[in-house]
Amino acid sequence: MIGQPVVVKMQLYALEGNSPISAANASRSQAYHCPECQGTIRKRGGEHRQNHFYHIRRPASCRQHGKSLAHLQIQLHLKSLIHPLFLEKRVKNRIADTLWEEQKIVFEIQCSPLSLQEAQNRCQDYLSYGYTPVWILHDQEFNRKHRSPAEQYLRSHTTTYFTNGSLIYDQFDIFTPLKRAYKGPQLPVNLTLPQQTSPFPGRSWPLSFQGDLLHWTQTHDTSSLRKMIARYKRSRRQNPWAIAYKFLLYRLLEICS
Repeated sequence: MIGQPVVVKMQLYALEGNSPISAANASRSQAYHCPECQGTIRKRGGEHRQNHFYHIRRPASCRQHGKSLAHLQIQLHLKSLIHPLFLEKRVKNRIADTLWEEQKIVFEIQCSPLSLQEAQNRCQDYLSYGYTPVWILHDQEFNRKHRSPAEQYLRSHTTTYFTNGSLIYDQFDIFTPLKRAYKGPQLPVNLTLPQQTSPFPGRSWPLSFQGDLLHWTQTHDTSSLRKMIARYKRSRRQNPWAIAYKFLLYRLLEICS
């Protein structure tokens, strides 16, 4: 019997001073620092093995293997914005990507697919420890036409998106049973300014930040958004067989056109 392929995770990014550097651009003769444990790391690899970094002496708790450049960039970006922020801080039996102890906030950065069960477990664990989880989802994986069960669940918690390693944003969106029907403009979010806000239809986050949709609704006319939500709710009352029929009809028209 042929076994399952072994996935080998490698550390592909390091810190050169305060800037991230990839193994492809690093020098073998130079020492770098691990962004998590701050230990000394060097480059290795060759013709038959991908270039990567290795620890001269790696602590057992270091988890940097397999983290993407985008993940590292957003961690460093948050660290530059919020100086008392801890990176890779242990919280009970969890290791938070970034921890703002003063505000009791855990920032969880997600650049890869996530199961619904894992999303639920992380949120429930942090909440039981007295911390509010704030999710930052990479829009190359999330915020697409179709959303995964995990993303649907996370949007009921405080969740933002990020792109280009630094822009963190929220948006107004509407979903039909088949797809994301509407996506509003990107609303830049300032994660350094948490605040309590009034809930908005379909949005009841436990924590808000300056610039997100909940904050935006306090200073803007939301009548048009509420009308869109009302139309969406009316459409949900349609017979599910009618919705499926319309979907198949549209697909047939697309194929024939």
